[in-house]
Amino acid sequence: MVLEVDQDQSSPQAQAVRWLDTVAAWCGPLAVILVVVAGTLYAPSAAGASPTMTGTALVSAFAQNISAAPASAVAYLLAATSMLAFAGALFDHLRRGQMTHWPAFLAAGGAVATAIELTEYARITLASVVAVNNGDAVTAGVVTTLSWEAARLFAAGAVAMMAGAGVAGLRGALPRWLTVLSLLGAGGVLAASVAAAVPDTVVAAAPAGLLALLGLLWTFPAAVVMTRRNRHGGR
Repeated sequence: MVLEVDQDQSSPQAQAVRWLDTVAAWCGPLAVILVVVAGTLYAPSAAGASPTMTGTALVSAFAQNISAAPASAVAYLLAATSMLAFAGALFDHLRRGQMTHWPAFLAAGGAVATAIELTEYARITLASVVAVNNGDAVTAGVVTTLSWEAARLFAAGAVAMMAGAGVAGLRGALPRWLTVLSLLGAGGVLAASVAAAVPDTVVAAAPAGLLALLGLLWTFPAAVVMTRRNRHGGR
C-alpha cells in the first residue's frame, strides 16, 4: 500500500500539483515585493501629503511623479492577485490533518482581506491621477484620507492571517518555531495598530501601512515551510 502511495506521489500529475502548490506558496512573498515596488513608484505621503494639508499644496504633493501612478496601480493589482493565490495555498496547507478547519479559514480569510485592501490601494492611486489632472484639491483631500484609513485597516488582514496560522500550528499544522512566530507576529501587529490609533504615541507617528507590511513579511518563512512540505509529497 505504501509503495502505491509513493508511486502516486511520483507520478507526473502529482509532481505538477506540488509544483503549482509551491508557486502559489511563493505568491505571498511576491505580493509583498510588489507592494514595496508600488509604494516606491508612487506614494504621495512621501511628498508630504497628509489629511492636514489642503488646497494647491496637497495637489502639488500628489503631482510629484504622477506619471508613475498607473504603473503603481498595476503593481497593487498584481500584488492582490498574488495574495489570493497565496491564500489558497495557505488554506490547503493548514487544513491538512485537522479535525476542524476554522483556523485555516481565518488565515486564508486574512490573506483575502489583504488582497481586497491592495485592490483598494490601486483604486486610490488611480483616483490620485484624476485629482491631479483636474487640479481638484477636494478630491485630493478625500483620496488622502481614504489612503490613510485604508493603511490602518491593512493591518487587520495580516493579524487574521498570522493568528489563524498560529492556532493551526498549535494543532500541528506548522513547525513550532513558525507557530510561535505567527502568534507573536499577530499579537505584535495588533498591539502596534491599537497603539497607532492613540494620539501622541510613538507608534502613532509611524505609517500605519508600514506596520501591516512588517506583518506580511511572515509570508516569507511560511512559503519556506510550505515548499518543504510540497517536496515531501505533502506529508
